[in-house]
Amino acid sequence: MILLCVTSLPLLSTMQENSFPPNDNFKRNLGIVWIFFIATCIVLYAIYARELTPENISSFVKRYQGGVLIFYFALCTIRGLTMIPGTPFLLAGIILFKDSPFLLLAAFLASMLVTSGLMFYLADKLGFSTYFERNYPEKILLVREKLSGRNGFLFITLWAFAPFTPTDLVCYVAGSVRMRFINLIVPLLTGEAFICGFYIFNGQFLLEKLIN
Repeated sequence: MILLCVTSLPLLSTMQENSFPPNDNFKRNLGIVWIFFIATCIVLYAIYARELTPENISSFVKRYQGGVLIFYFALCTIRGLTMIPGTPFLLAGIILFKDSPFLLLAAFLASMLVTSGLMFYLADKLGFSTYFERNYPEKILLVREKLSGRNGFLFITLWAFAPFTPTDLVCYVAGSVRMRFINLIVPLLTGEAFICGFYIFNGQFLLEKLIN
């Protein structure tokens, strides 16, 4: 969570301007709550910095792994509705679940499944359709063309695997063209599993080198 707070700081100044569809009170309120959460974490870290050692964090997670996992899953799911990149959350998870990399991968992919479903089925009601159409018109045309082609499965997999492509966008477009959800989610989670697995298991290696 410490790393999550630090890596989220550069995003806070642009969240209200760029991360939410205009005139959407729900999204703006969610952004305010998120900023308050990050600020609270930073304050708590400043107060309890001495106690937040890697050993203490690892011991706490082992003792309350179920609760921490549920909380982490909820945060990652909410993250999908704020348009914040998932990398800071994945890096925070590497620290929290350094002894359970497969559990971390499963939890992160499960959150991706939920947020992808929300974007696929409820993009209009959540206010994201206007946001995507306004900010990514050329990418939407490209994605629609690729999804209607023969290599749609491969395209979605590579799109999810690429680290800087907006995954939510392909979910929205797939929903708008009435693609079957199973035809979206299987290649999407396949690509995400590869890139997240790369981060998680290489991150574990780097953490071990730094600690030892």
